[in-house]
Amino acid sequence: MIFGIVLNIFKPVFNNPDLIVSYLHLNFLGVINLGLLSVLSSYKLLKVNKLSVLVYLLAFIVTEILIAYKGLFLWLDFPFFDAYFLYLAIGSILFLLPVSYWFVLSLKLKKE
Repeated sequence: MIFGIVLNIFKPVFNNPDLIVSYLHLNFLGVINLGLLSVLSSYKLLKVNKLSVLVYLLAFIVTEILIAYKGLFLWLDFPFFDAYFLYLAIGSILFLLPVSYWFVLSLKLKKE
């Protein structure tokens, strides 16, 4: 009976794809990728500097806030700002900087 009550409370969340994408974004780009970076760095398989991690975290936080913002505002029937997709694109492009840096570093480490 409690399970049924919980499902009815969270039914609007399950029907909102933006909130589901926000949850997946949080798990995969936040928890799993940062954990992977930590493991690769601790085993000296990848040299990770602070600036690249900070840029990655900035991109992650900006995109996570924007995706969750859209999901919440659509769920609550609030309007969202016009430049939303521009900011989301800029935040997503920010991911390219640290990821391409780590890719180049991994190629250099492979040659050594």
